[in-house]
Amino acid sequence: MIVMRGRLPTIRWAWKDSHLIALLIVGVATPFGGAALAQPGAGPEARSADPEPEIATDDAEASFRFAAEATARGDVPAAIAALERVLQTNPDLANIKLELGLLYLRAGNPDLARSYLTIAVNSPEAPEEARQRARIALRSASGALGRFGISGSAGAGLAFQTNPNGSPASVSITGPGGIPILISGDDLSIPRGSDLSATANASIEARYGLGGQRGNDLVLDVNVAQTNYLETTELDASYLNARLGPRIFTGPEIAPTGFVKPYVTGTVLALGGARYFSGFGAGIALLARPSLSVTVTGQIAYDRRNYNNSKRRPTAEEQTGDYWSGVAEIGVPLSPRTRLSVTGIYERVEAREEYWSRATYGTQLGFVTAIKPPSGAVSWLGRLTAAYRRSDYGAPDPLIDPVRRRDEDRFEVEAGLSIPLGATSTLDLRASQTWNKSNIANYDYRNTLGSLGFSFRF
Repeated sequence: MIVMRGRLPTIRWAWKDSHLIALLIVGVATPFGGAALAQPGAGPEARSADPEPEIATDDAEASFRFAAEATARGDVPAAIAALERVLQTNPDLANIKLELGLLYLRAGNPDLARSYLTIAVNSPEAPEEARQRARIALRSASGALGRFGISGSAGAGLAFQTNPNGSPASVSITGPGGIPILISGDDLSIPRGSDLSATANASIEARYGLGGQRGNDLVLDVNVAQTNYLETTELDASYLNARLGPRIFTGPEIAPTGFVKPYVTGTVLALGGARYFSGFGAGIALLARPSLSVTVTGQIAYDRRNYNNSKRRPTAEEQTGDYWSGVAEIGVPLSPRTRLSVTGIYERVEAREEYWSRATYGTQLGFVTAIKPPSGAVSWLGRLTAAYRRSDYGAPDPLIDPVRRRDEDRFEVEAGLSIPLGATSTLDLRASQTWNKSNIANYDYRNTLGSLGFSFRF
């Protein structure tokens, strides 16, 4: 048995700052050395209260569990030493680097914190939630809380679908918080069949620090996307959304454990070259970290949508109304490499015509794992999700079925793989299968999707 104690890590390299959209904390990083303790004089949190048990350096699971227990009781040095042991046999895990950076910040060692956090921010496939936390902590460690910053990502890809216009309820665009934006009933006239599409998208976060040790800031998020189909041009989509609001951090000033973010938002969506709807509203987003690597997020939003009639969709205005939505997610680590997330969603629509009013609720299970690559020190990121949504409509649609109110059960399974191509770029593969079960035959369909994309961060 080999036990590593007290040795400070040597930082091999750091990469350029970058950003990636995502909701889960699994990433990659470069190797570090053995266990580390805080520097002398770092404060009361830097002194371990209990003797550290002997744990073999190759027992990453035991070290990770011990780190979680040490963090829960406030023993920062013991948690640092345990996570350093995890890196002995798993040097490619950026989620561990992120946690170490946050712990070193709490222990009063901003230099080591900065080194770890820089790697966590720049890991090629690290999800957005992890990047966001690392970026905020890095600003704190660097003493740059009052500076303006901008980061983002952009991507492009090709997708093949067996039935892109499967039904009027097919999800063409996913709005903020993961709430689907539905296509109107006029699309029943669009032929069903396979098609190829090309998509380009970009996401930008501009932020300005409001001062103070905690790091509160003002954040503007902008998302744009364009999708064009080879044959089904009626579904060509242009999407723009912007959100603006302050981000107020909670928890310790040096290393916050969460935030509250109220915001105002605006959205424009065009389909088939014609404006489909514009919306404006407000919401509040929350994030909390009750323990090591456990993350709880939530969002409540209101959107007033004004739909526009067009030649292809002459009755779209019937969907104008108030849209309420809520999303809650908890993410927990199953091991140093694998993470589980459970998500719940709810949407309430009060439309101009009652047969477009609806209540939707659902859940999603997600697994994310860092996969050791065939060669190199940078992990691949694997994802598997299973989702269910139930929608109940307020009244029968007289043009479809004058007696029965529409209801739907939507099931979806998706698998994805992100392969780093460099310090700021990733190759993304995705496959999904959708089953939409409805009590009205017009809305009953299935769709198989496969896509290949490329993304980079700045």
